[in-house]
Amino acid sequence: MTRFLRRCLTGCTVLLGAAFLGQGAQAAPAFVVSNSGNLLLVVNGASGPDFDIVPEGKNGFKITGLGTNPLVAAGDDLGVSFFVATFRGPAPTSINSPPGPGFVPFAFPILGASGTLAGAAGASLGETIVGQIPPTAPNPGPVFTTGFSISGPGSDSVIFPVGVPFLSILKDINGTGGQVDFVIQSFTVAVPEPASLALLGAGLLGLAGLRRRARQG
Repeated sequence: MTRFLRRCLTGCTVLLGAAFLGQGAQAAPAFVVSNSGNLLLVVNGASGPDFDIVPEGKNGFKITGLGTNPLVAAGDDLGVSFFVATFRGPAPTSINSPPGPGFVPFAFPILGASGTLAGAAGASLGETIVGQIPPTAPNPGPVFTTGFSISGPGSDSVIFPVGVPFLSILKDINGTGGQVDFVIQSFTVAVPEPASLALLGAGLLGLAGLRRRARQG
């Protein structure tokens, strides 16, 4: 499975590397972040100030500056390249560590992705989202290039419909007119079909029928 994750990482790099490196970005060591839901995020490239990514809610991640520093100072720029996948079972803690028992990636499709940018007026964010369908990656899906900016104190957001279980995202954060405090990337994950619940219900009904027959006998 580690080899599989490496292949996904390589495919993501091939898709986004040209645009990312074209901005003068320098590759950073890949690291993995998993949340309390069923998402796995692997960062495979970054440029600009130091940053950290922490789980945010059940299906989201927050990109923040290290310590109390903002993500982007005036005139600086931050680019982050990562891919996200759904999983079932214990997730690996790094790209070099083996997955836990029962690890099954891409368990549920990702229906959509949304970004929220918070900071001073003038900060902006643009990103390219590439959808892929494993395990035959690379198999490009829809590509969305867009951006939004903060017109005043607070936050702004945008939503990207995707509908695939695997996403590669190149996020470009610019704070020329103002600093960026944080960026939240959240994902909408499909609810699995209740097939297992139906099987469980059928089994319980069957047991109830057997018990009733035993009583009547």
